[in-house]
Amino acid sequence: MAIKTASVWPCNELGEVVMQQGTGTTSVTGFLDESQIPTDDATGKFVVRFPSMDVDVLDTPITGYVSGAGALAATDTIVLAINKLNGNDALKALNLITGFVSGAGTVAATDTVLQGINKLDGNYNTRTEQLLFVLRGADMQLNTDQALTKVFAGTKYRVKDIMVNHASGTATVACAGGIYDTVTKGGNALVAAGENYVTLAAGVNVAPTITSVANTAVLAPTLYLSLSTGSTGACTADVFVYGYCVD
Repeated sequence: MAIKTASVWPCNELGEVVMQQGTGTTSVTGFLDESQIPTDDATGKFVVRFPSMDVDVLDTPITGYVSGAGALAATDTIVLAINKLNGNDALKALNLITGFVSGAGTVAATDTVLQGINKLDGNYNTRTEQLLFVLRGADMQLNTDQALTKVFAGTKYRVKDIMVNHASGTATVACAGGIYDTVTKGGNALVAAGENYVTLAAGVNVAPTITSVANTAVLAPTLYLSLSTGSTGACTADVFVYGYCVD
């Protein structure tokens, strides 16, 4: 067998051949001939260790890096994996909903996200304000509960407008009170207790101020006109509550 010189075997930074036996029990460093080369106990093959070729991965440039999304695979190189990870992360950025066109319809499980947004926006914009509750011939002299009748299908609603229309007589001296979703002036006050209806007369209606709670609270599907001060003169009115059904 020919002698292997340092010019043939890979060397360390000192120009020395470094070899280690497979069992890890024998190592030889230096300019070697074949009589000094250790072999594996089991196979008899030469086993070579190259300290000078250890690579510090953290300090190695990722030459050829180009950001690009994709699914990682076990066969990817490190550079390719980094390319994909960076590209995938970039895809998480906020995107415009390109192709958005508002259009009403029933949202289905098979819809894309864009189709669902189109339908929800269209449904919201095409909703129709409707009569939710009505009380005809309300006695504006009473200071007890007078229930309004629910006329919409559903239980949840949002109030947008309330009208108290003159029906007969004339309110005199004082006539004030609120509209509530619970008896005995309880629960949520859609109209405050101090709302004044004293101007009710022939040809004169009242549009009471709606409180902010009417837009934020989950209201009971029952409403009551409950005056705190009744009119001294006989007077009746029709009460209408308008808004949207939201269930």
